[in-house]
Amino acid sequence: KASSPSEQLIVAINNGKYEDRSFLKLNDKATEDYDAKFDGYKLKNEEMNIYLLDKEQRNLVMHTLSEIPLDMNIQLGVEVMKPGEYEISFSNVESFSLSADLYLIDTFEEKSIPVSSKEGYKFKAYETSKAITGRFYLSRTPTLSTERKSTDWLQTYPNPVKDELIIVVPAGKTAQVILMDAKGNTVW
Repeated sequence: KASSPSEQLIVAINNGKYEDRSFLKLNDKATEDYDAKFDGYKLKNEEMNIYLLDKEQRNLVMHTLSEIPLDMNIQLGVEVMKPGEYEISFSNVESFSLSADLYLIDTFEEKSIPVSSKEGYKFKAYETSKAITGRFYLSRTPTLSTERKSTDWLQTYPNPVKDELIIVVPAGKTAQVILMDAKGNTVW
């Protein structure tokens, strides 16, 4: 639960020259839905963007929650306009009560870093002008969530793929599919 009305974690992306920020806040009166009193839509710039997605996939510069349960994942959206190396970092961690228990997860690299780490997370972007969603999220657990892990029962073929990819999901099972290229960009 939020211990004060103004707990705020700053989530930033930079390329060494420019930086963009979004804000994750905790407030006892906020909900998981969009709250006009607490949340704000992202106004995008021309260099790079980082934003938090709510459960309806709205791009938010400020996302306020009353709590972050252990099973909740907060998806990050990233957009870059030029190929290159970028870094996701966090600040104001000392005043954010959950920073010691929050992790940045990169589903493409299958890596996890604590938000409380002094070092940012560096990644390369090759394809630009497209939103990279589904790759990064914040979680209270340092491992990939089960819905994002590859599973033994899911079949895909052919490998390598030329024009068509076939995905077989057994009866009674469901799967959310996010198709990424080798560079980590969401293509479908």
